[in-house]
Amino acid sequence: DSLAMVDLRKALDLDPKSIATLATLGNRFLDLQQNDSAIHYYDMILALDPNDRLCLHNRGYAHMQAGRQKEAIRDFEECLELDSDFAFAHNNMGWALHLDGRSKEALPHIERSIAMQPENAYAFYNKGRVLQVLGRTEEACAAWDHAIAIGFRKGFGDMVDQELAKHCGR
Repeated sequence: DSLAMVDLRKALDLDPKSIATLATLGNRFLDLQQNDSAIHYYDMILALDPNDRLCLHNRGYAHMQAGRQKEAIRDFEECLELDSDFAFAHNNMGWALHLDGRSKEALPHIERSIAMQPENAYAFYNKGRVLQVLGRTEEACAAWDHAIAIGFRKGFGDMVDQELAKHCGR
């Protein structure tokens, strides 16, 4: 992996405006949860193309992972202004709003994401967590059951089982 990073940085030295190279570096740092490094590369992309919706989304996700919900929400808002049908951006906007203590505002975004991408098990997991905070436990349990039914465990492990045990008596 470190050799690949060296090669990417060499490629960037050759063409510092290569959006593909900048995105690859940003995404790799995002995967490693080195959020400030990821944001650095996303900022470089946005300086070249301020309308790159995927870059805005990913920068928002990096801010969210770093606990900077206000910045994340701002990036997701900009992303959704560019593409109001970006399902992942709606899900992550909802989660950022929830983490910012705005669960009532979060739910419509997560539900819109689900309407556009009903196979996204993680969105159902998020929906359940938001519903639980809103005191709608029965609906939360149904959302978590659906997350399991569409394959949550395979992709994400047993987090939903923990919620079901804690809140639904299962």
